[in-house]
Amino acid sequence: MAVIEKILSDITLPVFASVKRLFDSTCLDDEGIHRCIRRQLVGDNLQRCFRPGWKVAITAGSRGIRRIPVILREIATVLKEYQVEPFVIGCMGSHGGDAVGQKSILTHLGITDENIGVPVTTSDTLVAAGLTSDGRIVYADSAAAAADALVVVNRIKPHTAFHAPVESGLQKMLAIGLGKQKGADACHAFGFNGMYENIREYSQVIMGRLNVALGVGIIENAFGDVFDCIIMPGSDIRRLEPELLEHARSLMPGLPFDRLDVLIVSEMGKDISGSGMDTNVIGRYPISGMSGGPIIGKIVVLDLTHGSEGNAHGVGFADFTSKKLFDKITFDLTYPNCLTNKVTGPAKIPPIMPSDKYAIAAAIKTCGNVDPATVRALWIKNTHTLERLYLSSALLQEVKNRTDLSIVEYPSEISFTAEGFVVDDLWNVP
Repeated sequence: MAVIEKILSDITLPVFASVKRLFDSTCLDDEGIHRCIRRQLVGDNLQRCFRPGWKVAITAGSRGIRRIPVILREIATVLKEYQVEPFVIGCMGSHGGDAVGQKSILTHLGITDENIGVPVTTSDTLVAAGLTSDGRIVYADSAAAAADALVVVNRIKPHTAFHAPVESGLQKMLAIGLGKQKGADACHAFGFNGMYENIREYSQVIMGRLNVALGVGIIENAFGDVFDCIIMPGSDIRRLEPELLEHARSLMPGLPFDRLDVLIVSEMGKDISGSGMDTNVIGRYPISGMSGGPIIGKIVVLDLTHGSEGNAHGVGFADFTSKKLFDKITFDLTYPNCLTNKVTGPAKIPPIMPSDKYAIAAAIKTCGNVDPATVRALWIKNTHTLERLYLSSALLQEVKNRTDLSIVEYPSEISFTAEGFVVDDLWNVP
């Protein structure tokens, strides 16, 4: 790397000011979730969805939804009061690879028998739930198909690879999550072209074969905390989900600037976004025809979260990364995404720099503006945590007249270790 270091040695990094983003922090704590779910589940209308002795499957995905063990535990607790036998099934498409890998992901998320109070199961066994209008097989988890009823639980939010009236949410969980790798592969037969139509049709086949008794849609606030849990009869999912998606979209945070020379992302991972970095935040998408978000010259991502467990799907959205991130990649977990959804760009590896400092320097050198006083550089922890930001001096000039940004610390140099890696306490500040 001596040649690279020599080329980048004359790049001076800008100083950065610490800025706090002001968002509505309204959310549900554990007690709030308890009251919210119990208020909606305890009632004559929903009670008629179940009969004593029924085996009821509750879906659990691989995304890092905050307080998801609390949500699942409360659902299971109320269902047991109806004298049914609830259990949790892993529903995460191709994520995790197989039943053992999916079980590991659920355990990492805190979704265990002990935490939820009911059995937590994963399986590689599928059944054919039916056929699409053009004859494709729709697959479903065998345990879910054998259950007397199904409660589908998922976060509702904008998808990172297509925009439509239904994106990530309950119908996607039924169409893709429930079908494991084989089902996800079938639903992605044409990549993301026609994905909305596929999700609608596949989920409709599932709902025609399985008794989808309830849907539980989780809405997040700008901090990624649980803003609301909306419980609906399964028959209302198709009607209500588009409205809930628009509500989720209105709460979703974005970057506070429309144009940047450089965006520095401290970490990416599957527990942050299905695409590692949320494409709606960074304005880069895996397929043509999608648009929206800021215009960014160069993106550099420095690390992979522990929760991603080596899955670096989405690193291809960056222009540079560090050897630190590259050394954490597990390709057996990263490549199933692109092999399943037929889109390879997010899995491509960008140029790898020997350290954080050189990765940032490379982004600045290639963005076309190497002047530390005028380069428009923004530093974020990840695309899910956007309340604390670091701004270069050029961006700081635009903050003074804004009410949504508050300066915490004025510009100073970012500290690096002797090896060129950012000090650990960069984000561990009040």
